[in-house]
Amino acid sequence: MNKYIIVGSICTVLDLLIFLFAVYILEMNVVISNLISSHAGIALSFILNRNYTFKSNRKIINQLIIFYLVALTGFLFSHVCIVVFVELYQYPAGIIKVLTYPGIFAIQYSLNKYITFRDIKNPA
Repeated sequence: MNKYIIVGSICTVLDLLIFLFAVYILEMNVVISNLISSHAGIALSFILNRNYTFKSNRKIINQLIIFYLVALTGFLFSHVCIVVFVELYQYPAGIIKVLTYPGIFAIQYSLNKYITFRDIKNPA
């Protein structure tokens, strides 16, 4: 779990920095900014989790598809929160983005550990 936290922290920082830059510096729409930043974090997360956290030996294409589907759960959660709380209720985008991370972490850790990166020879 420690490696997952380290990797997750790195990817979260990347996601948040891109999001904040896009929203507050480039003045992009929050929904588009979230789409871009989340997918940057997803890409880095797959590479680091596959090679460092779980040291997986499964076929990369199958694993990438499963990982992306798992990551979409977090993205959709984040996306709904941003649409509702930022677009509808006008809460600060950065705060709402940060508040989504614990929920995303909890969902994705479990799904990635037991589905995406499980060792086929030694299922979890």
